Amino acid sequence: MNRAWLIALCLVPSLSFAANQEFIRDYTYMASEADSKISARQIALQEVKRELLNEIGTYIYSRIDTSENSKGEVYSKQEIRALTAGIVKLETLKERWNGYEFYIQAKLISDPDQVVQHINDLVHSDQEQQAWEQQQLTNNQETQHLKQQLLQNGHEKQRLKQQLMVGHVEQQELKQQLVENYQFTDSLQGEMQVLQEELSNTRSKQEKLALAIRYAQKSLIISINNDYVKGLNYYWGSKDKKADYLQAAYWFNKAAQKKYSGAQYKLGIIYEKGQGVAPDFKVAMDWYERAAQQGYANAQFKLGALYLKGKKVPQDLTKTLHWFSLAAEQGNVEAQLALGDMYLQGQGGTQSNLLSAKWFLAAAHQGEAAAQYQLGLFYRAGLGVQQDYRQAAKWLVKATNQGHQLAKVNLQSLQEAGHF
Repeated sequence: MNRAWLIALCLVPSLSFAANQEFIRDYTYMASEADSKISARQIALQEVKRELLNEIGTYIYSRIDTSENSKGEVYSKQEIRALTAGIVKLETLKERWNGYEFYIQAKLISDPDQVVQHINDLVHSDQEQQAWEQQQLTNNQETQHLKQQLLQNGHEKQRLKQQLMVGHVEQQELKQQLVENYQFTDSLQGEMQVLQEELSNTRSKQEKLALAIRYAQKSLIISINNDYVKGLNYYWGSKDKKADYLQAAYWFNKAAQKKYSGAQYKLGIIYEKGQGVAPDFKVAMDWYERAAQQGYANAQFKLGALYLKGKKVPQDLTKTLHWFSLAAEQGNVEAQLALGDMYLQGQGGTQSNLLSAKWFLAAAHQGEAAAQYQLGLFYRAGLGVQQDYRQAAKWLVKATNQGHQLAKVNLQSLQEAGHF
């Protein structure tokens, strides 16, 4: 992603005809690739106001050097800026957008006398506040002790929450694997039932032999699949099985040796993490590659991620694109999201907003919030797709409903600009 640079150009304070003080400042905001005119203007306006408030706070501070509270503490410039923020008027003088830079000139008007009077009032009320604080000081130790107990309880709750989240993720993964496996088994059993009916209806010895061979092959696959399910149950500690990685590795290996790709992938995880066996990344890579070459999408994504990170194996973005593409074509949402990002950034030698939009769209249709957010930005800016504010709003709403905060900010920006 391009970085956005904010350039402060000049500051021109001038007195108005009344008691107000005027401060004028010029800014140029260098937009990033994902910025639109609306977002660039928002950022420029926010920053120019912040800088002007900073300058006004410094100006007011120079007029109240002797203002102290009841404890003898001089009000800080930061406090003065905070007080000033509520009683100033912002006026935009000039603005210009050329698609790459947003120039803005703004003016803030403040009444210094009003601010100084407000601070003096605070000094007076601070004396009363000090008396109240002295009264509360006697209970401070007990309060601090209570806070410490609450903090400890909070840490404990957070730790338990994290454990529950990990457990929830593991349960979801197990559920997904078992559901996929049961669907696969049901499909095989349905095919075997059809073969049985064909066997009973045919009289040709040659056809019966061919059907019997096919039936035996299906039966063997179910037997291998049962070994894989036993491995899953030992791995996750489900179906009345106590979690036992060594037993899981044994059953996964039985199925993996018979070219069961799911078991090969799980063996790769076991050897990479050293679960019940000595860690051996070379062995893990061998099982990942076997599973990936048989078309197992999770293994293909795993290899792509390893070559992308370049920590355990040398980084190879060509291999990353290869494996991510194979996994994405099979509907692996993580691979689709990763491909969208790679094509957007030009990783692997090819920058393509069109391909990036294609894969973000695929992931977005599967409910991936990050992809929905990116797709919303694409439709807003017309990157890889035809600019369409309604489509932008549609996808930003979907991402926002899943708690994506940046999507919420951009959705508000679209709404404020009157695009939907």
